[in-house]
Amino acid sequence: MSIGRIVDIEQDDIHLSIKRGFLIIEKERIEAARIPIDQIDAVIAHAHGLSYTNNVLVKLAEQGAAFVFCGANHSPAGYLITAEGHHKQAARIDAQIRASSRLKGRLWKDIIRAKITNQGTNLKHLNRPHAEALFAMSQRVKLDDPDNLEAQAARRYWGALFGVDFRRDRGSAGINAMLNYGYAVLRALIVRNIMAVGLLPVIGLHHCNQNNPMRLADDLIEPLRPLVDFEVYKLVNQGFDSVTPEVKRILGTIGHIEVTHSKGATTLRSGIEYMCLSLVHVFKNGKGSLDIPDFAFILTD
Repeated sequence: MSIGRIVDIEQDDIHLSIKRGFLIIEKERIEAARIPIDQIDAVIAHAHGLSYTNNVLVKLAEQGAAFVFCGANHSPAGYLITAEGHHKQAARIDAQIRASSRLKGRLWKDIIRAKITNQGTNLKHLNRPHAEALFAMSQRVKLDDPDNLEAQAARRYWGALFGVDFRRDRGSAGINAMLNYGYAVLRALIVRNIMAVGLLPVIGLHHCNQNNPMRLADDLIEPLRPLVDFEVYKLVNQGFDSVTPEVKRILGTIGHIEVTHSKGATTLRSGIEYMCLSLVHVFKNGKGSLDIPDFAFILTD
């Protein structure tokens, strides 16, 4: 059940508790696993028959680990996150709130440019059509993406990646559910790091849905989604067509994938931390750019 630093609970009749700094996982009152609480990034809860003590939620929140409540098709229905932040949180939130619309628009341009470029890289590596068109499209992204090139790129990308009959639909099963699960893992890692560096996930750069408390996470996830897409593509190519335990195990380890950033090679988990820290500096100084992890070099057949 432990997947690196992501703990996935998919079976019914599981009970979670805390004992001497460990998360205890019991199946039918018999201990099945124990995991050091300080090694957990997130707990992802799928099982409807799951139970847990309040102390589990308290200790995870104190540790800064997210508890992700999943609904149908493995999409997150809610999050529990810590109320405590970085020791410089007040100053960083002030800078986040003061960020100008132009600065946010420029950051969004960079995010969408990187997302479309990464989508094109996936297609190029797989010898699929539209790669060069996406590369060209990425260079036309303007401040705030007023032409919605993100959506235009998506229409070409999904059909080229998974076939002309594929439609990205969060409510569907199969490949869509596999993507949902990978994105849920990625989003949990981003939420944790946003809180860890002293920013608020509710204050976004572009996403502005009033019912979404994770707007900033949904901004920062965009250039990294193609990494999940590629991992799902590999799983589909291996014969997987649903969210099986093996699919969860593989997608649950994406935080350990090697990436590069401005200071060299690291894991995706650390790369997300650097990206969030770079956003802190952009807010503070009113200039600079996001240090978005690059994973193009790891693409393999």
